[in-house]
Amino acid sequence: MQQQGSLLLEILISMAVLVLILSLGVQIGAVSFQANKISREKDVALNLLNETMEAVRAVSDEKWQNLYNLTKIDRHYYPQQSGGKWIFVQGDEAIAINGVNYTRYFIVENTSRDPATNDIQPVYNELNEDFSTQKVSVFVTWPGAGPLSSSQYIFRWRNKICSQTEWQLAGSTGVKICPDTSYDTKTDTIATDGSLQLRGVPVAPAWQASGAIATSLGDDVTVTLPAHQANDIFLLQLLVTYKDDTITWPSGWTQIATVDHSSVSRYWWAWKRAESGTEPNPLIDKSTATGDTYAAVTTYRGASNTGDPWEVKGVPNTATTASHVLNGITTFSANSLIVASLCGEDNSSTPQVIFTATDPLTLTKYLYVESNVGSDGACTLGAGAKAVIGPTGDVTAAWTQSVVGSGGIVLALKPAPASAAASGELSSVVFESTGSSDGPAYNSIMWKGTIGTGKTGFQLATSDCPNAEKNPPTCDLSGAWNFRGSDICGPNDWYYSITSDNPMEIKGDCLKLFNNKRYFRYKFRICSASDCSSSGAVSPAVDEIIVNWAP
Repeated sequence: MQQQGSLLLEILISMAVLVLILSLGVQIGAVSFQANKISREKDVALNLLNETMEAVRAVSDEKWQNLYNLTKIDRHYYPQQSGGKWIFVQGDEAIAINGVNYTRYFIVENTSRDPATNDIQPVYNELNEDFSTQKVSVFVTWPGAGPLSSSQYIFRWRNKICSQTEWQLAGSTGVKICPDTSYDTKTDTIATDGSLQLRGVPVAPAWQASGAIATSLGDDVTVTLPAHQANDIFLLQLLVTYKDDTITWPSGWTQIATVDHSSVSRYWWAWKRAESGTEPNPLIDKSTATGDTYAAVTTYRGASNTGDPWEVKGVPNTATTASHVLNGITTFSANSLIVASLCGEDNSSTPQVIFTATDPLTLTKYLYVESNVGSDGACTLGAGAKAVIGPTGDVTAAWTQSVVGSGGIVLALKPAPASAAASGELSSVVFESTGSSDGPAYNSIMWKGTIGTGKTGFQLATSDCPNAEKNPPTCDLSGAWNFRGSDICGPNDWYYSITSDNPMEIKGDCLKLFNNKRYFRYKFRICSASDCSSSGAVSPAVDEIIVNWAP
């Protein structure tokens, strides 16, 4: 009987243990099922979060403004497929997956960067806004779990450039697609032959001194040279009242021209470049002892110091009237010195001759020397700088009283090679950046070439209208291209550089001003010296200009 009771007790204990095991199994199974359910739901939520972030990237890559122009922080958006691509829809999206109702949305925030380090600032500062970076935060919620969230920075990372390597067509108008070979305007100091560089702007030669007249009644004469220094140019004027005389010029002297006045007299002109400040006085060696002789020398400084400095020698002529019209010439160098030279016979004692032309209008009289020895002869000349290449027109030398005769010539004295101009500017045509109403973020400007002794500078101007007017897309109100530069972004400020291949970043106030404008122009400045006001020895040579932007 006792044995039967023990057996029953063992059976009861076994059953209790079995029930306990079964209960624990059920609980473990339930917990495992719940854990698997939560894991599956979280995987779905994570996929929704990643899909949202990838959709945001795809939309912003296609067109940055689709992201940037969204209302920030307090507005919810979600991605939606439309026409085979993602678009943004305002609000929260409800999605039922495997019987679970999920909700997803994202918000967008502006960002700013530290001006010193360029790092993204933890707290947004409007003054330092980065227009090419947005912070996107995605949220996914579902009943009984979550929420799941992630924040990432989305960048306007794609780049386009306008690379201009030639500037051939001047005064071009209309909108251009880069690359293009045209430009709008430039200063005369900039040359566009292959590259952009400053022209040399020579200073016109100038009269220095004139000597006294040397005279004789037929003998040779020695002319006293006026004050001079090395590389000064001597011009000798000579009149002999005997047309069959010839001259043997002293060493170093070169005849320019000669002309006869009927059978009465003969005129000569000759020149020499001074080798020092103590040149010997030249002997005028005549072939005969016949005819009164009159000779004078004038010096000029700043002329070309190699070869023949007289780049143009007019055709000499003679006259018997008080108003002697000399044959005009056409110059080949800017700032050449026009010299009108003549001598006359039986002139009055009044030292006055007036020189006039077309360009230059007036030639200053720098010499009038007269001798009453023999036939009474005089020599005179006038000179004036001619700023631009071209014709002078005939030159009139008006004696104050009648003369028996006079002989004259017009010459052009070529200036010495000069340092480069101090500065010059070129303005580009209007360029199209994106082909749509939304403009890009302008990143940088740079140039390629050789710097020489100076520096270069850029300004940029942007607009939503191709004519810079103020009311896109109509674009019929008054406006202007506002060129600006540097972090200050003032109208008189430039992005200066002394290094080729060095992108100058557009940031600060200029970035705000230029941002998202469809059309752009640049203005480029070349300086031959670092102060942009002095003339340097060598001009920078610019082979390429590159504007970089993110569409």
